[in-house]
Amino acid sequence: DLACSYGCIGLGDCEAVCPYGAIQVCNGVAMVDSNKCKACTLCVKACPRKLIAIVPKKNQALVRCSNHDKGGVTRKLCTAGCIGCKKCVKTCEVGAVKVENFCSFVDPKLCTGCGKCVDQCPQHCIPFFDP
Repeated sequence: DLACSYGCIGLGDCEAVCPYGAIQVCNGVAMVDSNKCKACTLCVKACPRKLIAIVPKKNQALVRCSNHDKGGVTRKLCTAGCIGCKKCVKTCEVGAVKVENFCSFVDPKLCTGCGKCVDQCPQHCIPFFDP
């Protein structure tokens, strides 16, 4: 959905530069195959909205949203965008989850992979990454 100014615009710049075939644009959204990715960072540099980040390949929670609008605005534009409610922050016992500028993020260095934040997210924008 192009209504979100923080989302993937599906141009395929990342897909085009990936020498490993690890990225495919499906339904207008870039999807990364972690088994093919070699963390070369070419896609990170190519993304026009700077949405791609290299994260450790380990069991952890990942926020699949980069929205920075307030919750009410987000809900009008997206059914799966982070609304900054901080339920994930409150449930994380190790302090791995933070909310800045109305969007949560998980510090992969601190995340233990317990999945409690995944269970608490009302928008379901924090899935569990199991490489």
